[in-house]
Amino acid sequence: MGRTSRFNSLLCKGLIRMKDKNYKDALGYFTEAQGISPRNRDIVFYKSSAMVMAALEILEKEEVSAKKVKELMEPIIAELDAGVKIYAKSEHFLRFYRGVLHLYMHNCDKAATDLHNAIKNNEESSCKYHMYMGLSYGCMNLLKEAVNDLTIAIKLKEDYLAAYYNKGKYAYLLGN
Repeated sequence: MGRTSRFNSLLCKGLIRMKDKNYKDALGYFTEAQGISPRNRDIVFYKSSAMVMAALEILEKEEVSAKKVKELMEPIIAELDAGVKIYAKSEHFLRFYRGVLHLYMHNCDKAATDLHNAIKNNEESSCKYHMYMGLSYGCMNLLKEAVNDLTIAIKLKEDYLAAYYNKGKYAYLLGN
């Protein structure tokens, strides 16, 4: 089997394991595939996704400390850091993903930086990117900025209920 066929086989096996919620095995297949094609952008995303899902499984099963959350998320962020360095301008989706993880960990400044860069480097406007940018601004108590980004998210997707909810919450806090 050639390198490309082997890579595709591992990728497919990993995706099937993800579908079956077997994240540890999926991570193994993605890691092996990354060894064959270390500069493949998609594999960074899939590998990070498997790591996030495995971490969420742990977080859902037990009460965990902030220290444990940090221990679970740091390797994922490191994986995304490496991907961002490799892919320069085309890394907007990796920055978005990393920004969401930073937001989850209440690293609001880092989240805002990643999300701002994801928006800036994405050729098309994304309602999700603006939604999370609004949430990161809200996390930093920059409520006007939060409302502005959430308004953009709503303009991009008129039925985006989470954006309406958060925009209303921040507008209320502003006294509007």
